[in-house]
Amino acid sequence: MGGHRFKSPTRGTVYNRGVSPRANHVLLAAVCLAAVVAAIWLAIVPALTAVDVEQPRLNQAAPLPQGEAELTQTLRPAHNGLSAVELLAVRYEAPAGVAAAPAALTVELRDAAGCIIAAETFTTVAHNAPLTLRFAPQPRSAGQVYTLALRGTRGNALSAWAYGLDGYTGGDLQHDGVRLPGDLRFTTTYTYLWADVARDALRMVGRLGRLALPAWLVLFAPGLLLLSLAPRAAPAGSGRAARWGA
Repeated sequence: MGGHRFKSPTRGTVYNRGVSPRANHVLLAAVCLAAVVAAIWLAIVPALTAVDVEQPRLNQAAPLPQGEAELTQTLRPAHNGLSAVELLAVRYEAPAGVAAAPAALTVELRDAAGCIIAAETFTTVAHNAPLTLRFAPQPRSAGQVYTLALRGTRGNALSAWAYGLDGYTGGDLQHDGVRLPGDLRFTTTYTYLWADVARDALRMVGRLGRLALPAWLVLFAPGLLLLSLAPRAAPAGSGRAARWGA
């Protein structure tokens, strides 16, 4: 009797005798609560970050960016969500008996159109200390060309470590507009955005979906063929769902 259905004489709504309206309300409340919990979880869980592209080698100090002579490095992220760039500082020592000039190094990140995405000025930086520029994740950074620019005051004594050979093929190093061999030593970080998480999840579901038909043909189709050829040999109680592998 639990599976019989009846029609309400007042509103014409079809109910199932095994499920009461109160149970429906409890189920709806549980779904709403789960949605609220999921929203809160997405809001408070820290975003996942990882290294994107890097040029980790170094063997020389890059030229000093001073005045109008800036030092630039182009780079091309591999993922969306570019959110940080890190360099390694080089502090030039003043000659003996000469007072060290105040050092001020500004690090900028520019997009392909030359617009400044982020900038930070470093002054009290130790030799070999990391220079990290953080900014809001760039949602469409994959494959785009960015320019990391280092600008210094006149007499600036801060620069960054570099590598003298062209080990990074995704960008170029320039000083005062002149192309230099090699690249800066740098590391970029990307943030795994929720939009990319959803897209990757859908892509994975699509891959699994493409495997579903071959798996069904290998696992269930032979049995279905045998049942179709010899229906009397089918075990008792095997219905249509069992025949199709459900």
